[in-house]
Amino acid sequence: MSLVTTSVNGVAAGGKTRLTGGNPSPAPAKSPRPPMPHISDLTSVSAGVDPNLPIRKLLEEGHGCMRQAETFRNFGRPDVALQEYIRCSIIVVEIIPHHKERVSLRDDRGGLGRLYEALKVKVHNASPDFERIKEEIKKDNERTGVQPSNKTTQGQAPGHARAKPSVDNNIPRSPVPSNGGIPNNLAEANGRPPRASPPKAKPVIHPKPQSLHGNSVKPSQAGSRATTDVRDLNARSLPPIPPGDSLTPEQLADLMKTRSSSILMIDVRPRVDFEEGHILSQTTICIEPSVLLRDNISADNIAESNILAPSQEQQQFERRDKFEVVVLYDQDSQSIPSRPVDEAGTALMSLRRALLHFSYGRELKNPPKLLKGGLDAWVDFMGPQSLGTTSSRSQTPLPRPGSTGAQDALVRSTRGARRQPEQGYVSLKPEEVKKWEETVRRDDMDVSQSPNFVRSTEEFFRRFPPVGDELESMTSPMSPSSSRPSSPPSQSWRETGHDAHHSYNDLPSPPTRPAPAVPRPSYSGLGQRYDGGAYMAQSEQPDGLQLQPPAGASGAGTHFTGLINATSTWCYANSTLQALRMTDGFGQEVAQFKKVNNWPPPRGTPSPQLMMNILANLFQWMALGCFKAMRAQTLMEYSYHKTKGKQARFGGRGREDAGQQDAEEYLHFLFMELAQETNRVVKEAVNWQQRPTGMQTAVEFWREYTKSSKSIIDRYFAGVEVTIYTCLTCNTASRTANETLLHSLTMKPDRVPLDELIKEDAAGRSEPGYACEKCKSNQPATVVARFARMPDILVITLKRFHASMKGNEPIYFKNMQSVDFDVDDINFESMFLQPHERGFREGETAPAGGNFAPARYQCYGIVMHRGAGSINQGHYYSYVRALGVGKDREKIWYKCNDDVVSRVRIGGSGPLKDVSSDVFTNQDQSVPYVLYFRRKGWTGRARGPAMQETSQRGD
Repeated sequence: MSLVTTSVNGVAAGGKTRLTGGNPSPAPAKSPRPPMPHISDLTSVSAGVDPNLPIRKLLEEGHGCMRQAETFRNFGRPDVALQEYIRCSIIVVEIIPHHKERVSLRDDRGGLGRLYEALKVKVHNASPDFERIKEEIKKDNERTGVQPSNKTTQGQAPGHARAKPSVDNNIPRSPVPSNGGIPNNLAEANGRPPRASPPKAKPVIHPKPQSLHGNSVKPSQAGSRATTDVRDLNARSLPPIPPGDSLTPEQLADLMKTRSSSILMIDVRPRVDFEEGHILSQTTICIEPSVLLRDNISADNIAESNILAPSQEQQQFERRDKFEVVVLYDQDSQSIPSRPVDEAGTALMSLRRALLHFSYGRELKNPPKLLKGGLDAWVDFMGPQSLGTTSSRSQTPLPRPGSTGAQDALVRSTRGARRQPEQGYVSLKPEEVKKWEETVRRDDMDVSQSPNFVRSTEEFFRRFPPVGDELESMTSPMSPSSSRPSSPPSQSWRETGHDAHHSYNDLPSPPTRPAPAVPRPSYSGLGQRYDGGAYMAQSEQPDGLQLQPPAGASGAGTHFTGLINATSTWCYANSTLQALRMTDGFGQEVAQFKKVNNWPPPRGTPSPQLMMNILANLFQWMALGCFKAMRAQTLMEYSYHKTKGKQARFGGRGREDAGQQDAEEYLHFLFMELAQETNRVVKEAVNWQQRPTGMQTAVEFWREYTKSSKSIIDRYFAGVEVTIYTCLTCNTASRTANETLLHSLTMKPDRVPLDELIKEDAAGRSEPGYACEKCKSNQPATVVARFARMPDILVITLKRFHASMKGNEPIYFKNMQSVDFDVDDINFESMFLQPHERGFREGETAPAGGNFAPARYQCYGIVMHRGAGSINQGHYYSYVRALGVGKDREKIWYKCNDDVVSRVRIGGSGPLKDVSSDVFTNQDQSVPYVLYFRRKGWTGRARGPAMQETSQRGD
């Protein structure tokens, strides 16, 4: 399949023609481009990041700098673009190769190696373009006579110290197109000079003595801020800051031309709106209104409350006193009210007051200013192409695997991913929530519109009321002692002249329904009242009892329901959903979610829980087995809506929408959505401290983590992994802990048992340049990452999709080696902490039932990938089974190949087809990709409709 990528903003750099509609008119006079800073100032920049940040954060910063460089280049700011490119190059060439975690790049843990290789390729490919930009800037410096300021900034463009004043304020501004088109100064900027030949010299551009354009300003003087000549030079070259408490879009645009590095833009809107589009500048941060609604909040309080914001934004807010201008804006506010009547006004007033009056120790150079009209006014003035978009996760446009295929280059990290469960996915507005709620309700009704189906226990009893406790006959008794009505006879009998009482007494009793031939079956798994007053639960029925469908429902209750691949691209989702539905405990809770919601949102934070409701509706009907196959249409459309505009897009109605995706990525997406919807506590920052042993560290981390995250995903899938760095010089150990949902094992070039992959993964690795805090220098060290808390459900992915470099181009391939393992018993103790790291302090023990011990597992789900060694084609299907239903029935596996489901076995003996060769010997180019394991001896089953078909049905 092909992948089409666009620029960050979706703006195609166009030509110089402006279309304003109507009759053509002469083009207005264009403002000359202001002189660019000196090349030495532009190249004297640092990366602007802490080199000790985690390597994933550094990669995100690098990708962000590269996107900014491309954007500024397209917007006609080659000077700023060059600085962003240099920052990215420093991160790639200097910081990451010397990082203490660089060994993770070789192991490609969490896809870091692919992200790094992709970033290096982008930097290398962009090098010729930025070399040309450097030459253009040098030519511009020679033409304008700009001198270096010899001032090094931390990640900011230096001030434009020019030898002659800008002419922008002396020449009338070109009219701005009313249709939101690109202004001339942006439309002309594609990295090319606006004219083919140098401009003619104009006397008005040289008001200073000619000596100032030479070397009369000595470097020592230019480097001193106290030098009068240089200060006067800067003062004359920069336009004044407009007075007052607000700015118009025109005034802000003027300031951004010459002071872009000295302006801090603060977007006071929800982060979802900020990520969809905000004013593009060198420094734009987001402070959500919810942070600003407290009374008498100070700037320090804002910084503390904004802890979940990206680290770069937090650092910029801490440096607020270094900026000359701080600009606030929201969607459309014209002013900051003194007595606000809504949340938007309250947030603006609170932020301005905190920055102006309660910014102790970091007082601003100038009072903050509001952008009049907010983002709407800016878009009207500059056009929508002037907006930037961001995401909470790094996104790199690399090739997508085919039908499922392959592990994407953007595979999410399995460690620390839960810190931001939103993951940049689209949040819904209130009207969208209502629309999807109606869609879920309508979809549920459409599935059950047949009169032969019941949707709930209550509806079942309404349509099929139980017969009385006493057996009744179809004929009336002959004795006169028959039961008489309690109401008087009707008026028609009185009018006949007969004795009413005698006449009514002689009438035969109305016919009654006979006693049922067999007890009414349970469709919900809960106790129901059967005829004769008996109660019977589904779990108490004999093993061989078959579900009886309602009368007239052909085949109902007899199927293991498959999933239709409606677009020929949904197999990645179908195979994942079948495995999740058969997950012990989890599948039942989801199927019964509409009846028993064990995961309500915390008070004061209402959530529609749309994903849970959609999955519950799907799992419930699949579990009842009323259909041979179903189409997960609502789920896939909702998945497409949630990932709209993202690099990893799921669902949709066909290949033209999201296309073919990766099964592991879709599982991660579902985990993040469900974790966010079912979190029963208010999410807060996790504060924990390192302890003397790995076990103590893990218990401390888990105790603090569960204070801010208690979701259905945490309940079943969350483990705790402890990484231990041991310096080989001083023997000092440093420990970190992370929550993990998916665990990846690197495949080998030869066929090996799964046990060997596990042991090799847990053996650790050497780190030649570990930054030891005790030694205060880089020292050789060992790094070991192991589980300290084993989850009840363990999901392992086999890293089959890899990338290598051939020249300047990345080459992707699939590892086709098979792997052996025992589906009924596998020991994961080698993945657990080493014995000397399991200790507690005296009198301290692990929490009861906390799973802080090694365990053995059984496999119940295997997602297979069929296809040759390419990542651009293939197909997913899965093998699943139900555990905890009896040893004989546990041997029955179901091969779920979209809508075709068949009963098979893996090993053992019996009449069913043995598919061991398909699973373990690479037959038909099929290999295991995602493995689902359940802890042995764990009794997490909540008997219900989610599993009953596996113990009662055939194909």
